[in-house]
Amino acid sequence: MGARSSRPPRWLAQGYNRDIGAPARALARPLGRRTMSLDMHVQPTTPAGRQAAGPEPDPAWRHWRTTPFQLVLEGGAMRGMFTCGVVDFLLDHGLLAESVVGVSIGASCGFSYASGVAGQTARMIVSYRDDWRFMSVRSKLRCGDYVGGEFIFDTIPYRLERIPTWLYSQSPMRLVSVATDIETGKPDYHELAKGRGHATEARYLMASAALPCANRPVDVDGKLLLDGGIARPVPFAYGRERYRGRQVVVLTRPRGYRPDPDDPAVPIVRMRYPAHPALGRAMAARSAEYADELDQLERLHDAGELLCIWPEEPIAARMSERDPERLLAAYEQGLRAASNVWPRLVAFLGVS
Repeated sequence: MGARSSRPPRWLAQGYNRDIGAPARALARPLGRRTMSLDMHVQPTTPAGRQAAGPEPDPAWRHWRTTPFQLVLEGGAMRGMFTCGVVDFLLDHGLLAESVVGVSIGASCGFSYASGVAGQTARMIVSYRDDWRFMSVRSKLRCGDYVGGEFIFDTIPYRLERIPTWLYSQSPMRLVSVATDIETGKPDYHELAKGRGHATEARYLMASAALPCANRPVDVDGKLLLDGGIARPVPFAYGRERYRGRQVVVLTRPRGYRPDPDDPAVPIVRMRYPAHPALGRAMAARSAEYADELDQLERLHDAGELLCIWPEEPIAARMSERDPERLLAAYEQGLRAASNVWPRLVAFLGVS
């Protein structure tokens, strides 16, 4: 962990709170048409539906150097609020990964983390969770996608908000998003470019979260991509050689969880994508491969070869959760899990 500036970062001074028992304070700064108050109730803000532009964000990487380790972030839709809590805690404490690799919501959390801006993804989820364009059957019927990728990755950052997407290009941290190529059934690893326009790179984040059957494949750079969790649920194999002994993996299921070997989605995917048999095979193999990844992670964690951060109990937030209390409870779980593992984490990475 790099040298710390003598003055606290502006984003920390502006309201990010170290009190893990009060996660709402970490989300108290407004974002969009709704804001989280200190009593955890969502309230409308300005009649115009926009917040006045606040101070320029002060990213964490302006005050701390990166540490040579890789942060791996599992997906899980709204369970990703747990991941948001973990990565915000790491930013708060100045632990900046050299490399981040994420799947689905993990890639979105990873983008905020690699940009150095705490609370960004969590506040967006809480603020827009009830908007039909965010995630709904209505979105599927009207726009073709259950998860509103265009709304999340284009409308919110560019039309409704002042989200500092440009900070990633200036950050020393690197982010790799993982999607599934429907032609090959293999994982597609894409490191988000620093000099390329965010609108193009954001399509890789959109693809990583494009649920099979519920969303259309995302066409980006001549590839048709879907959710990375199909081909690689926990992408710790990426960068394993380079970061051997220096990987930190954030999971959204408690230790001991294993997927149902009889996934009911398999025949649906095969029927929905008959022209892409490799995708059907990848989906059929997913449960076994996911279970094998979890077996490996537990063994490697116990052997001290990597460090896993699990929720201590099942996350209350469901995949399509809209209840703000449950979303904030998941966020608090992430803060608490990171706090509990912190002494072991700094010892594992050899930082102080």
